[in-house]
Amino acid sequence: MAIYSIVNLINNKQYVGSAINFYKRKNVHIHLLKSNKHHSAYLQNAWNKYGEKKFEFKIIEKIYLKEHLLVREQ
Repeated sequence: MAIYSIVNLINNKQYVGSAINFYKRKNVHIHLLKSNKHHSAYLQNAWNKYGEKKFEFKIIEKIYLKEHLLVREQ
């Protein structure tokens, strides 16, 4: 479980999220972004403008108790 960010390497703006399985969630984000169907219009627009290579996925914090996941994300 982790809190993660998707960082725009051009302007350093970030999307922050949480996931029980970070690697699975990362793949879902990439699939949605490549399909132009991501729920975050801002992130989708930036992805379309700058391209996949200008984004980096980072784990910010590992979480060990599921009940802490959303609290730490906020």
